[in-house]
Amino acid sequence: MLREIFFLSRVFWIACAVATLSPIPSFAQQSPSAADFLPATTAIYLHIEKPAELIETIESHPVVEQVLELRQVKDLMATPQFAMATVGRSFLEAQLKEPLLEALKENVTNGFWIGVDTETNESFLSLTPRKKIA
Repeated sequence: MLREIFFLSRVFWIACAVATLSPIPSFAQQSPSAADFLPATTAIYLHIEKPAELIETIESHPVVEQVLELRQVKDLMATPQFAMATVGRSFLEAQLKEPLLEALKENVTNGFWIGVDTETNESFLSLTPRKKIA
């Protein structure tokens, strides 16, 4: 469970780095992107096209175990906010009837978008599931 929470926060920053280092594609031949349906106040967004591959790469990276042993990470996991996030994830997994990371790897098509809206000061996650969720 801790691994999943840690993973989701790392996904955003790793994906930002990958997106920054990637060449800019030609948008003339692509299907609509998140920019076509997000508000103009969106400060940053990231489209992850192959979430299963990204999840597997991060899960198998040796630095994950080292980071989980850091005092700062252990302190973070002891906070009430972390406990609330854990409960929220548990409710989501109950609806999905499988662990969150497995659900993302197996059921998300067309990737997903992560972003931040400056007007509302909120972050968002948008995805298209392969199968209908309860």
